Amino acid sequence: MNRKAFWKMNQAVCMALWGWCIYHAATKKTPIMPLSLAAMHSSEYFLIGKKVGAEAGVSAAKTLSCTLMLGFTWWVPTKKGV
Repeated sequence: MNRKAFWKMNQAVCMALWGWCIYHAATKKTPIMPLSLAAMHSSEYFLIGKKVGAEAGVSAAKTLSCTLMLGFTWWVPTKKGV
């Protein structure tokens, strides 16, 4: 699981999920899906992403944006040094 291509593929899937959630919210007129995804990724930032980013020497702003967009597909490889 330390292969860069594996994590990049998972990050692409995560971005596609964001796109699908936003599309669904726009067509169904309900923001519940993107809000749920944002809430999950926000909790990841406060539970572990912030610490991992600081240990890796990544700025707080980049850590926040990457964790909100990519969730664990960003902080796990960053923690492992991939």
